Amino acid sequence: MAHGTLAGRILLRDDIRPQSRKVLELLRNEGSEQLFSRGSPQCAEHLRHELGVQEVKAELKPEQKLAEIRSLTSAENVWPW
Repeated sequence: MAHGTLAGRILLRDDIRPQSRKVLELLRNEGSEQLFSRGSPQCAEHLRHELGVQEVKAELKPEQKLAEIRSLTSAENVWPW
């Protein structure tokens, strides 16, 4: 801001790594359609659209992501590894 007027704008964006798309395809083949992100809801929604994922959960800390994975694997009686 300069004198109460927007003087400029900076946009930051992480590119999606090619190997991420490959992993996502493998997960999709296993029936997974969820994305867990540490980023903002807006960032997660962008990723959902960009990657074609059905569901996203944003602003998750690593331990929250782990709890989500454990919940999914116990509910579906499968292991991710």
